[in-house]
Amino acid sequence: HPRTVRYHILKLNKETIEKEFDNATDKILEIAKKQRKLQGRFDVAIDITDHPYYGDKNTKGIVYTKEFRGTWFAYRYATICIVVNGQRFTLKSLPMKIL
Repeated sequence: HPRTVRYHILKLNKETIEKEFDNATDKILEIAKKQRKLQGRFDVAIDITDHPYYGDKNTKGIVYTKEFRGTWFAYRYATICIVVNGQRFTLKSLPMKIL
């Protein structure tokens, strides 16, 4: 359940989460290279995604956004991916916040 995942993630510090994400990305790319999926040219995609948030608007990391699924607040993050034959490989995902 998403709340269970969030509960456990909140117990970790930012550096640990980033390190684990980077380790998983490295492993995925290593496997993709072995399967020869990353040969030649490929597209790069940068996406900004809002994930609806229904709790306290003052929660750290929450941004004000357009009304979406019954809320005006969201977690916002940017991802950079490479796209090979319609398959996406996420290289990095970073939280975004409005300053």
